[in-house]
Amino acid sequence: MDGNIARLRDELSRLDGPARVPKLVELGQALNQRYWRAGPGQPAALGELSAAIEAWDEAYGLLDPGDPARGQVAAQLGWYLSMRYGAHGSGPKDRDTAIFVLREALTFTSVPAPQVTIARLSLGQLHLSRATEAMSPAGARGGFLHGLPQGVDGDADEAVRLFREVLDGPPLSADVTAMARTLLTLAESIQPLLSGDLSRLDLGKMMEMMSVLQRLQRDGMPSTTWVTGDSLNYPVTVMDPEVHQPPTVPPRRPAPTAFAAPSSSARRAARDRLSSLVACPDQPVWEQARALLLAGPSAVPPADLDAFAGAAANAADEDEGTAVERGLDRLLAAIGMSLRGRRDGSGWADEEDVPAAYVAAAHQLAAATRHVPPDHPAAVVIIEATGSVLDDRRPLAGPVTDIAQDISSYGERVPSLPPAAAAVAALCRAVAAAEIVPCTAAGVPAGHPWHQVLTTAAAHAELLAAVRAGAPVPPRPELGFLAMLLHDVPAALDAAPKRPSPREAAVLGAAHPDPDTAISLLESAVRALDDDGLRTRTWQRLAEAYHRRGATGDAELCRNAGLKALRDRAFATRFAHWMIAGGRAAEAFTAFEAAATSPVAASLPHDIVAVLTGVEPPPSPPLDAPSIADVAAAVRRLGAAAFVHVHPAGALRLDAATEELALLPSVPGETVFASLTDGVDHLTPAAATVVSLVPSAAHLLRPLATPTGRPLFVVNPRGDRDAAMAEVLAVRRLFYPQSLCAGRALEPVDTPGTAGDLRVHLPGASLVHLACGLHGTELELADGETLDLASLQASGGLVILAEGTAPALLDAGFRGVVGWQWPVPSPYAALALFLLHQHLVDERLTPAAAVNAVHRWMLDPDRTLSPLLTGAHLHTVRTTDLTQPSLWAALAYHGR
Repeated sequence: MDGNIARLRDELSRLDGPARVPKLVELGQALNQRYWRAGPGQPAALGELSAAIEAWDEAYGLLDPGDPARGQVAAQLGWYLSMRYGAHGSGPKDRDTAIFVLREALTFTSVPAPQVTIARLSLGQLHLSRATEAMSPAGARGGFLHGLPQGVDGDADEAVRLFREVLDGPPLSADVTAMARTLLTLAESIQPLLSGDLSRLDLGKMMEMMSVLQRLQRDGMPSTTWVTGDSLNYPVTVMDPEVHQPPTVPPRRPAPTAFAAPSSSARRAARDRLSSLVACPDQPVWEQARALLLAGPSAVPPADLDAFAGAAANAADEDEGTAVERGLDRLLAAIGMSLRGRRDGSGWADEEDVPAAYVAAAHQLAAATRHVPPDHPAAVVIIEATGSVLDDRRPLAGPVTDIAQDISSYGERVPSLPPAAAAVAALCRAVAAAEIVPCTAAGVPAGHPWHQVLTTAAAHAELLAAVRAGAPVPPRPELGFLAMLLHDVPAALDAAPKRPSPREAAVLGAAHPDPDTAISLLESAVRALDDDGLRTRTWQRLAEAYHRRGATGDAELCRNAGLKALRDRAFATRFAHWMIAGGRAAEAFTAFEAAATSPVAASLPHDIVAVLTGVEPPPSPPLDAPSIADVAAAVRRLGAAAFVHVHPAGALRLDAATEELALLPSVPGETVFASLTDGVDHLTPAAATVVSLVPSAAHLLRPLATPTGRPLFVVNPRGDRDAAMAEVLAVRRLFYPQSLCAGRALEPVDTPGTAGDLRVHLPGASLVHLACGLHGTELELADGETLDLASLQASGGLVILAEGTAPALLDAGFRGVVGWQWPVPSPYAALALFLLHQHLVDERLTPAAAVNAVHRWMLDPDRTLSPLLTGAHLHTVRTTDLTQPSLWAALAYHGR
């Protein structure tokens, strides 16, 4: 067969014009046979298929539109294009070309009946593929009405018509009939979804479709015998050299005996093909691989490149031989896959899903690093080859993210890297780092294939680092309108495409000053975006645009959009105030809960560089706002009257008994739990109000451990708070004689107050009095040590602070925190805490009630002086106006 193909190619080299057609048909048939013998769908067979397609394509182009033979050649060309698309995963170009030529083939009466059946079935599959491909999550969110490309519903209709014609026509084989029925079921089941006519939706047919899909997933779909049941019995076009004759279908041929080639032959075949493609066949295989890689896909005939890619993939699948040889097999497979991907030009920077060829190539390179030692000369080529899986437009994203850590750590162990490989390794370090670090293309020759992509990566890393650090962003107009949005919005809007992608539309709409245009862009984007952080923030910006426009109906649209975008603390607070202004108490309550528990989401500059670079900000956690009924029940169990969200305009109060929400001008005089929002850093309630401050209503639903340990006092462990020793001495002797003391005191202590001491005694302590340095949740302890209380988890006791406050300790498992919302004089703080301990112990008050009792005592002009007050405390009472709000209202309780 090889001799026949060589003869035909030699004869073709001496022919021009239409005279080439008969020989091209013969060559196409010979290549068809070689493809089917190699195995349809097998990577090694792809080169034969591509060579056959080239022959059929040239013959098709040389035939006049009215020539009867054109229909037969079009049928062959379309069928093999559909094979390359369906069985080998080529790009949409093959599918669309196959649809065009198969449609033309079906207009010819000269095409034999078997070929007509095959053409109809192939054409129906292609239309069905295009229809089902359009049924993406974006299309589903638009109800399959707004998110689909134009004409998709026509693809489903056309597929149904073609499959019915196959079933109505003369049967070609049992397999063809079964497949046509299966595909017809699939096509009919999705027709109503694509057309939007849900009245025609047949649930029974949908269930049948699911059954079919499950069966196909289990058993697979026939690939080589679906035409006539024989892998070698396929339609053949026969043409006389002088006169075009109608094609004939040859008799069934016996299948060849299966032959399993040894693993070494697969490796030898791949390397033989590689040697035939490069100008340096005598060099080591890794140098040949590098030469092919740098030459690029345009330097190799498509069929030869396909043949090499298939052979290399076969060799990599064998996984036999020494570790180095297996690593080299993977290097060749990666290069073959990436070169094919670049040749086909999929344009994957604009797609949500990266083509599988690039992902597979990246994983082959990562596997190669595990087989080839870093001191082997091939190691440099493996690192440099990583540049072939970089997206030209977004080099810091895509498949490289899966292997960046592998390549980065591998590169650090390679003794010496030339500039291009060093730049690729630096890029991988940038991608693998928690924060984007600089990378550069310095030293990479301008003619190197990766020079431009590495230059783009360096510019993207610079923008990302600046935005994440909140630093000035360098102007980079060469990066296009997205980078210009960071500096010159009008110029960026002028330079923006008329039909932006959904992600581009999301940031354009957020930056556009005109509300109508912004809303149009944001509405189109939010329908098409996946359910990720950018989609959530697009809902947020859409709500803001509706609020800004303020047209009839925009308030309801703002509400609907805003409720989908509450995973940003800053936006949730603004949204809560909009809802309060509109009298929507329930929506305001949900928004206040989100504001209390959500992080601050990415800003617009973060999103702009994310769309530009493909490097997404960290996702925000999902919103889990509690129900009003659950909160009211928790408030009742804890003995309070209400839960209140305090905001600048007043308070949003949830009544525990009635579960009703009300907007009030101020906090009522009663026992309540309260959450402070919107930058309100203190609360000055009426003296009759018993307030427990909590981060949010959701905090009331958390389970808490019951503390059983002895009270613990941590006092002056570093010797910088001597005055606290006398105060603690009086409190311990009067109220807690069985307590433990860590640090320094005027009487013997239990421990010196190191971090190790507190890890032993603090968890489980029923009360912890801290008279030591505190920064956030970090204690300053003896021997210069520190201890972060948040790291202990599960103490469960009450924390009393001599200075400052730390409500974050509630998240560490402490039941409550008594502290100071702003600084007060030390003598006043000592007096107030002495009274607090007295109310907690002698009167058995809850912490919130004890704090309130201190408030009322300070405000009472006829206050009764406890006989337990020390001389220092009495001096403070006589010399201080205790009714000042700046004093009495500073003491606050956080917790239950």
